Amino acid sequence: MQLKMIDWTLRTGASPEDGTDTRVSVEVWRDNTMVENLWVEPGNTTRLDSREVQTYSWEFPDAGIEFDSIGGQLKVVLRAWGDDLWKALDIDSKVTFDVLIFTPSVHWVRRTANFTFAGVDVLSTDSAEGRVTLQLNY
Repeated sequence: MQLKMIDWTLRTGASPEDGTDTRVSVEVWRDNTMVENLWVEPGNTTRLDSREVQTYSWEFPDAGIEFDSIGGQLKVVLRAWGDDLWKALDIDSKVTFDVLIFTPSVHWVRRTANFTFAGVDVLSTDSAEGRVTLQLNY
């Protein structure tokens, strides 16, 4: 299977202090190898303000990234790079991938899988406020 794209719908808490100006990065891992490292907000984009619901996505270049399966092999790490806390609520994620189908001919078929990571997590480099990383295990 070829991983083609991942979407993340991020929700920020409702209190004014739940939003952040801290940069947040996304690391995409296959087994124990990082295959992509990117910023949630690369430059002049919407901030992770309080009460925000924002979908971010990443499309893998060319043929995508090869995986045997999503479950157990794919993980995503959100990382805070500053001490202004960000309160993340439930995170929804959609993974788009192609699978090779063997019929009288061989062809690729596009599929999607949806995941919800429930809970409340606080990200910050200040250990008194939260933790630096949030790991999403698919």
